[in-house]
Amino acid sequence: MIITGGTEEGHSERGKHTHRNGYKVDMALVKKHKNDVPCLDTYITGHYAKAGTRGDGAALYKSPDGNVYARETSHWDVTYLNGKA
Repeated sequence: MIITGGTEEGHSERGKHTHRNGYKVDMALVKKHKNDVPCLDTYITGHYAKAGTRGDGAALYKSPDGNVYARETSHWDVTYLNGKA
């Protein structure tokens, strides 16, 4: 897993649980081979409950701790609701 985003500029979110405030990170999808399914995808979708779809179409999953994982095109956008990342 590679953290590709944190509190850097360029995120246009509003509210408390944002990248800027330290509640969100972006995690890259790492593949060793072209046809591999990234293990991060397999883990999140296999262990966390499906939680609907975000307004931009990203599939949402929720961990038992309440953290929300949004599957964007090239990465996971993770919101840590019970503490900062």
